[in-house]
Amino acid sequence: MGDAEEDDGVAPENSCNQVIVGVCAMAKKSESKSMKEILTRLDDFDQIKTIVFPEETILKVKYVLHGWILLLPY
Repeated sequence: MGDAEEDDGVAPENSCNQVIVGVCAMAKKSESKSMKEILTRLDDFDQIKTIVFPEETILKVKYVLHGWILLLPY
């Protein structure tokens, strides 16, 4: 029989898993008071990293895949 921590499918608390949330919107929306509040709350979590892309990402998109913008790592 295995260790209980391995069998429950839950990552240990000190796990290095991180979620990256990318916001790709026009500046009017991404810089709004409500969006800033949401992003501030997300930044309180160590497991969540937020990236706000400039609106040029929408206006000058070069990579589109089935209607979704394909953002290459930078």
